[in-house]
Amino acid sequence: MKTHTYSEIANDYALWSEYVDTAGMDTREKFDSMTQAEKVAIQEDCFGLEFMAKLYDYETGEIIRIATLREVSSSVAAARHDGGRGVIKVDGRSVYAQ
Repeated sequence: MKTHTYSEIANDYALWSEYVDTAGMDTREKFDSMTQAEKVAIQEDCFGLEFMAKLYDYETGEIIRIATLREVSSSVAAARHDGGRGVIKVDGRSVYAQ
């Protein structure tokens, strides 16, 4: 599952319609007339400040993608429990969020 940033959503009318304007209130013209900053501010008002943690492969250190809030919470809980990196399993891989 891809996690989109507020900026990505603010620059893509299809994403905006899917995640922000789910009732279809904004026309394409209204979307195009707003600045990116205005669209990001709307998202922050609706959903809170954007949280951008990355999900890393524990074995390689490779960045997999942006972590979901659930993955971050699970990784933090694991780190508190074992004092390590907060390794959790996602899709069969050992990963941690940071």
